[in-house]
Amino acid sequence: MFRKIKSFLFENQHAKQTVAKNTFWLSIGTVASRVIKALIIIYAARILGAENYGVFSYALSLSAMFSIFADIGMSAVLTREASRDPENLEKNLGTSFVVKLSLVAFSFALVALVAPIFSTVKGAGLLMPLAALLVAFDALRDFSFSITRAKERMEVEAAIGMTTGIAITVFGFIAIHVSPTPYSLLVGYVSGSALGFFLAFFLLREYVQRFWKSFDWSIAKNMLRDAAPLAIMGLLGALTINTDTIMLGWLKSATDVGLYAAAQRPVLLIYLISTLLATSIFPIISKLAHKNDERCRSILEKTVSISLLAALPIFVGGAVLSKQIVLFLFGSGYASIAPTFTMLLFTVVLIFPASIILNSVFAYGGQKIMLISAAIGGIGNVIFDFLLIPPFGIFGSAVATVISQSLAYGLAWKRMKDLNNFYTLRYIKKGLLASAVMGVSTYGLSLLGIQVVVNIVISAFIYFGTLTLLKEKLIKESLDIFRTEEPKAL
Repeated sequence: MFRKIKSFLFENQHAKQTVAKNTFWLSIGTVASRVIKALIIIYAARILGAENYGVFSYALSLSAMFSIFADIGMSAVLTREASRDPENLEKNLGTSFVVKLSLVAFSFALVALVAPIFSTVKGAGLLMPLAALLVAFDALRDFSFSITRAKERMEVEAAIGMTTGIAITVFGFIAIHVSPTPYSLLVGYVSGSALGFFLAFFLLREYVQRFWKSFDWSIAKNMLRDAAPLAIMGLLGALTINTDTIMLGWLKSATDVGLYAAAQRPVLLIYLISTLLATSIFPIISKLAHKNDERCRSILEKTVSISLLAALPIFVGGAVLSKQIVLFLFGSGYASIAPTFTMLLFTVVLIFPASIILNSVFAYGGQKIMLISAAIGGIGNVIFDFLLIPPFGIFGSAVATVISQSLAYGLAWKRMKDLNNFYTLRYIKKGLLASAVMGVSTYGLSLLGIQVVVNIVISAFIYFGTLTLLKEKLIKESLDIFRTEEPKAL
């Protein structure tokens, strides 16, 4: 039994097993590293206080905006080329690595030297050199994952990711214990990221030895051309993710940035669920797109609906318990963020189905719509932030996020219906009813003074119990998709 488990988890035997193994390790690695790092973030927010935590969050967001050139899609291009043409892996790797190092060096200079000029939060500019190091280590470590993915060795990627997460958390705790300042916290972050970087290139050293000798300018030009659309998507994505924090720093104060970052952190962690679901279903949708539209539509309807069945109770329960959750995670100093947390939590209802919709649009060749959607989301967020932050503060920024995401994802949804018309409402009526029953129960339990974690657990049982009583079959039917559909061989 042990040998079979070891063989399944650490060896590539055949296409279906390899897909399952890689999906398992990607899921474990991603979830574990994010959850582990969330521990230090929540702890730091409590210890540093809203203002100092705001300085730290602002520095990271500002550096992220200036580091978009560190990864313009070269990792994805290398993974694709290595999978298509494994015989030329050395040349493709050497070429892409030289390009990557050049981009990282350029981004390092931007973050360290230019970003401080645009900083409006006192103390954030001093963090930029450290933030530049973090950008470099993260970008190069993430680039190493293109090798593990091309070689179909995601267990190595998971090990690197989890080790990095643990290192950041441990060094972060030590740094804050020694000196509870934003600078110390960032030192801990950089130290953990550096450890992950050195581990990655130690494990993959055979692939990068004397890489400069394999550089080919013609290949580099082709890679840069192919990466251009991904670079635009990355720019718009960075705009969408970091606009709120940066504009709060410009229009309000470091304290507002810290409060908003705290409200945003649990929501970003919840997004992982949608990412994993969308990633797992993407190979199946890609296989069926344009070839079996009826089957593809059936799968799309079920998976989008199941994503909403997951999102609805998260939003309803989170909205009812918003204040208790905030107090439990961050303490009384952050009690005022409960309405903002509730508004941001509504984006879960938008993003869960949208992750699947966007992947499906891509599978049908709708890259243009994806770019337009990203542009609407990014630019719209800037406009609505500018209009809503001055009068409403962090709550206005959360509303701006909801509006811009609704517009962006609404366009993608409409385009997908044009490509392969699908329906959702008919599948989620029982989920809506179960969410309502759970919401009332959750509120009642909170009035009785039930501890928030216990309340969440009981509420989850009530939700799924109600679905069972209503004889909801969607969960089982969605799981059957993975049993009956087999992705293409790798």
